[in-house]
Amino acid sequence: AAEPSAYAHTTVCQTSPGKRSALLPVRMERIVILGLKRNNGSVPEESIRILETVGSWMDRNNRAIYGAEKCQVRRSNYANFTRKGNILYVHAHFWPGSTLTVAGLTTPVKSARLLASGARVNVFQDRFRVRFTGLPETAPDSPVTVIAAECASEPKQDTDFVRKERKRI
Repeated sequence: AAEPSAYAHTTVCQTSPGKRSALLPVRMERIVILGLKRNNGSVPEESIRILETVGSWMDRNNRAIYGAEKCQVRRSNYANFTRKGNILYVHAHFWPGSTLTVAGLTTPVKSARLLASGARVNVFQDRFRVRFTGLPETAPDSPVTVIAAECASEPKQDTDFVRKERKRI
Protein backbone atom coordinates (compact mmCIF):
# COMPACT_ATOMS: atom_id res chain seq x y z
CA ALA A 1 0.00 0.00 0.00
CA ALA A 2 1.15 3.53 -0.70
CA GLU A 3 2.45 5.70 2.12
CA PRO A 4 -0.35 8.06 3.28
CA SER A 5 1.86 11.09 2.61
CA ALA A 6 2.29 9.93 -1.00
CA TYR A 7 -1.50 9.79 -1.31
CA ALA A 8 -1.73 13.30 0.11
CA HIS A 9 0.89 14.46 -2.42
CA THR A 10 -1.14 12.96 -5.26
CA THR A 11 -4.21 14.81 -3.99
CA VAL A 12 -2.29 18.09 -3.97
CA CYS A 13 -0.78 17.41 -7.39
CA GLN A 14 -4.09 16.51 -9.03
CA THR A 15 -6.02 19.32 -7.36
CA SER A 16 -3.68 22.24 -7.92
CA PRO A 17 -2.64 22.56 -11.59
CA GLY A 18 -4.39 25.44 -13.27
CA LYS A 19 -5.87 26.76 -10.02
CA ARG A 20 -4.75 29.95 -8.35
CA SER A 21 -5.68 28.91 -4.80
CA ALA A 22 -2.76 28.20 -2.50
CA LEU A 23 -2.50 24.64 -1.21
CA LEU A 24 -1.24 23.67 2.22
CA PRO A 25 -0.15 27.13 3.41
CA VAL A 26 -2.43 26.62 6.40
CA ARG A 27 -2.08 22.88 6.78
CA MET A 28 -4.80 22.44 9.40
CA GLU A 29 -7.49 23.72 7.00
CA ARG A 30 -6.53 21.01 4.51
CA ILE A 31 -7.17 18.23 7.05
CA VAL A 32 -10.90 18.21 6.29
CA ILE A 33 -10.29 18.02 2.53
CA LEU A 34 -7.79 15.18 2.95
CA GLY A 35 -10.27 13.33 5.18
CA LEU A 36 -7.95 13.28 8.17
CA LYS A 37 -10.02 15.00 10.85
CA ARG A 38 -11.98 13.01 13.45
CA ASN A 39 -15.71 13.56 14.00
CA ASN A 40 -15.01 15.20 17.38
CA GLY A 41 -12.74 17.78 15.72
CA SER A 42 -9.46 16.38 17.05
CA VAL A 43 -6.57 15.60 14.74
CA PRO A 44 -4.96 12.15 14.99
CA GLU A 45 -1.17 12.05 15.38
CA GLU A 46 -0.87 10.11 12.10
CA SER A 47 -2.73 12.90 10.29
CA ILE A 48 -0.36 15.49 11.72
CA ARG A 49 2.63 13.37 10.59
CA ILE A 50 1.19 13.13 7.07
CA LEU A 51 0.61 16.87 6.86
CA GLU A 52 4.06 17.66 8.21
CA THR A 53 5.62 15.28 5.67
CA VAL A 54 3.73 16.83 2.76
CA GLY A 55 4.37 20.35 4.11
CA SER A 56 8.10 19.65 4.31
CA TRP A 57 8.00 18.22 0.78
CA MET A 58 6.21 21.39 -0.39
CA ASP A 59 8.97 23.53 1.14
CA ARG A 60 11.47 21.80 -1.17
CA ASN A 61 9.30 21.20 -4.24
CA ASN A 62 6.60 23.89 -4.31
CA ARG A 63 7.69 25.10 -7.77
CA ALA A 64 6.22 21.89 -9.20
CA ILE A 65 2.81 22.72 -7.68
CA TYR A 66 2.23 26.45 -7.17
CA GLY A 67 1.51 28.17 -10.48
CA ALA A 68 1.65 24.86 -12.35
CA GLU A 69 -0.59 24.45 -15.38
CA LYS A 70 -2.48 21.50 -16.77
CA CYS A 71 -0.09 19.20 -18.53
CA GLN A 72 -0.71 17.27 -21.74
CA VAL A 73 1.90 14.72 -20.63
CA ARG A 74 -0.04 12.21 -18.52
CA ARG A 75 1.03 8.63 -19.08
CA SER A 76 3.58 6.81 -16.95
CA ASN A 77 3.67 3.67 -14.86
CA TYR A 78 5.31 5.36 -11.89
CA ALA A 79 4.92 9.12 -12.19
CA ASN A 80 2.51 11.94 -12.77
CA PHE A 81 3.25 15.34 -14.22
CA THR A 82 2.78 19.08 -13.86
CA ARG A 83 4.32 21.84 -15.92
CA LYS A 84 5.14 25.52 -15.74
CA GLY A 85 5.86 26.97 -19.18
CA ASN A 86 8.46 24.72 -20.82
CA ILE A 87 9.43 23.00 -17.58
CA LEU A 88 8.00 19.50 -17.18
CA TYR A 89 7.88 18.28 -13.59
CA VAL A 90 8.04 14.49 -13.33
CA HIS A 91 6.65 13.39 -9.94
CA ALA A 92 8.13 9.90 -9.44
CA HIS A 93 5.93 8.00 -6.98
CA PHE A 94 7.65 4.66 -7.52
CA TRP A 95 11.41 5.14 -7.79
CA PRO A 96 12.83 3.01 -10.64
CA GLY A 97 16.50 3.13 -9.64
CA SER A 98 19.25 4.73 -11.73
CA THR A 99 17.11 5.33 -14.87
CA LEU A 100 13.63 6.80 -15.22
CA THR A 101 11.99 6.60 -18.65
CA VAL A 102 9.04 8.57 -20.04
CA ALA A 103 7.62 7.08 -23.24
CA GLY A 104 6.36 9.18 -26.11
CA LEU A 105 7.75 12.54 -25.02
CA THR A 106 7.93 14.32 -28.38
CA THR A 107 9.30 17.67 -27.19
CA PRO A 108 13.11 17.85 -27.04
CA VAL A 109 14.45 17.94 -23.47
CA LYS A 110 17.32 20.42 -23.10
CA SER A 111 18.34 19.61 -19.51
CA ALA A 112 17.08 18.09 -16.27
CA ARG A 113 17.74 18.25 -12.54
CA LEU A 114 16.36 16.92 -9.28
CA LEU A 115 14.09 19.70 -8.08
CA ALA A 116 14.75 19.46 -4.33
CA SER A 117 18.56 19.39 -4.53
CA GLY A 118 19.26 20.96 -7.91
CA ALA A 119 21.53 18.02 -8.83
CA ARG A 120 21.96 17.57 -12.58
CA VAL A 121 20.37 14.58 -14.28
CA ASN A 122 21.65 13.08 -17.55
CA VAL A 123 19.15 13.06 -20.41
CA PHE A 124 19.07 10.74 -23.42
CA GLN A 125 16.22 11.05 -25.88
CA ASP A 126 15.20 9.25 -29.03
CA ARG A 127 11.98 9.46 -30.99
CA PHE A 128 10.23 6.96 -28.69
CA ARG A 129 11.26 8.03 -25.19
CA VAL A 130 13.38 10.17 -22.91
CA ARG A 131 15.61 8.51 -20.33
CA PHE A 132 16.79 10.33 -17.22
CA THR A 133 19.97 8.51 -16.14
CA GLY A 134 22.61 8.65 -13.44
CA LEU A 135 19.94 8.82 -10.75
CA PRO A 136 20.54 7.50 -7.25
CA GLU A 137 19.50 3.86 -6.73
CA THR A 138 17.13 4.93 -3.93
CA ALA A 139 14.72 7.84 -4.09
CA PRO A 140 16.51 11.02 -2.97
CA ASP A 141 13.31 12.68 -1.72
CA SER A 142 10.20 11.53 0.08
CA PRO A 143 7.34 10.84 -0.35
CA VAL A 144 7.83 11.70 -4.05
CA THR A 145 10.94 12.74 -6.00
CA VAL A 146 10.52 15.43 -8.66
CA ILE A 147 12.66 15.80 -11.77
CA ALA A 148 12.46 19.21 -13.46
CA ALA A 149 13.01 18.79 -17.21
CA GLU A 150 13.58 21.92 -19.29
CA CYS A 151 11.99 21.34 -22.70
CA ALA A 152 12.49 23.22 -25.98
CA SER A 153 8.77 24.13 -25.98
CA GLU A 154 5.58 23.10 -24.18
CA PRO A 155 5.99 19.41 -23.26
CA LYS A 156 3.91 17.01 -25.39
CA GLN A 157 3.50 13.24 -25.29
CA ASP A 158 2.30 10.82 -27.96
CA THR A 159 2.23 7.25 -26.67
CA ASP A 160 0.02 6.11 -29.57
CA PHE A 161 2.93 6.89 -31.93
CA VAL A 162 5.20 4.68 -29.82
CA ARG A 163 2.70 1.79 -29.93
CA LYS A 164 2.31 2.04 -33.71
CA GLU A 165 5.90 2.74 -34.78
CA ARG A 166 8.22 1.02 -32.31
CA LYS A 167 9.16 -2.44 -33.49
CA ARG A 168 8.55 -5.19 -30.96
CA ILE A 169 11.15 -7.85 -30.34
